[in-house]
Amino acid sequence: MDLCKRTKIALRAVSAGVVAVLALPGSGVGQDLGGVVLERGTERRVSGALVRLIDDDDAVQDVSVSDSVGAYRLSTDGPGEYRITVEAYGYEPFRSHLLSVGERERYGIDVELVSTPVPISGLRVSADRFEELEDGLRLVIGRHPRSLRFEPILRPEIEDHLRRAHGLTELVRWSNLPAIVTRETRDGPCFQWRNRQCLPVYLNGAEISPEIIPVLSLEMLEMIVIITPAESASYARGAVLLYTPGWIG
Repeated sequence: MDLCKRTKIALRAVSAGVVAVLALPGSGVGQDLGGVVLERGTERRVSGALVRLIDDDDAVQDVSVSDSVGAYRLSTDGPGEYRITVEAYGYEPFRSHLLSVGERERYGIDVELVSTPVPISGLRVSADRFEELEDGLRLVIGRHPRSLRFEPILRPEIEDHLRRAHGLTELVRWSNLPAIVTRETRDGPCFQWRNRQCLPVYLNGAEISPEIIPVLSLEMLEMIVIITPAESASYARGAVLLYTPGWIG
């Protein structure tokens, strides 16, 4: 396939835009999508953006976080129609139109985000918002979140850590979470419960690899929930659940 041949994709009106969609020579194994997240109007590269690949039913297929030069990479096992969503602190959320992905192809997709004013004072979550978050979480884990061993870490507490915590690992280490040990492994950070195996980490319901954790920005997180083994039938091994404002909408 010609490197410069553009795939034809119609985009609905969104708050940000896909700059370019290029179908690259196929690798022969699955489908890869990658590109750069940019700020509209300045072309500044946006690091720490949460990029997700979802299908037509909004099921997450893959998750990535843009690196220091704004680059991201996603993959899927088969052709089909997918969307790309992007969230970043200080920018309007982005959601693409359905993108048609064919057989054995790689796609280069750059995304522009529209900046939005960031409040100078810290965000204060209202009582209604707390209730909304808790109701959504109760449906996910099968019990009221405040009945867990560790109460959810919500936005105000996350903000209190922003001045001293450089990332999720430091926040968990400095929070009052007895029996949770943070350590580094060859693959990335590990959150360990009582000398057992590392707890899997989920971002908006999709499991992420440890290598993504160090580049996650605390500013984009609305809630952190730690579930110990056997507390939830949905997460029998335990879990660290991370949620952004876009999870609730």
